Amino acid sequence: MDYEDIIREISPKLRWVVRKVYRCNPSFDTDDLYQEAMLYLWLDFNNGKLQNKTVSYILQGCYFHLKNYIRKNHTKKHSINIEQISKENEKIVFNNLLRDKNSEYLFEEVDCRIFIDWIKNKLLTKREAEVFCLSMEGLTTREIGKTLGISHVSVIKIKRKVRDKCESYL
Repeated sequence: MDYEDIIREISPKLRWVVRKVYRCNPSFDTDDLYQEAMLYLWLDFNNGKLQNKTVSYILQGCYFHLKNYIRKNHTKKHSINIEQISKENEKIVFNNLLRDKNSEYLFEEVDCRIFIDWIKNKLLTKREAEVFCLSMEGLTTREIGKTLGISHVSVIKIKRKVRDKCESYL
């Protein structure tokens, strides 16, 4: 079976898989996801990985590839990292301490502190604020979990909620 025959056979079902992945994470266009799946299939076909495979096996591979693709590219392009907010805040504070106190840069420091305080006090729940503060102190996910007496998986989920709330606000 050649590549065109495989695509002709699985194309409608592949579109369904793409829509399913898109519903879970609409940050990518369905056409882009479809093209990514086609590229994945082309590479696998050329490497001989699709020989004697069923349609459901191929579609499941596409599904997992697209979920991985979104996970890897979504975090790089579209999300706010709590640790980055902390590091950027430290840079702003440090740079402002080196500048003249009468300059306009002093307001950036104040604005950043006000914004972070607002996030901690108004936007987040008590547990989310605890995780946010510990993240800003530079603790790892596992250290935060140990400090709060929760699993690192719970910390990851809470960080995701914090990130989503910050993204929706911004």
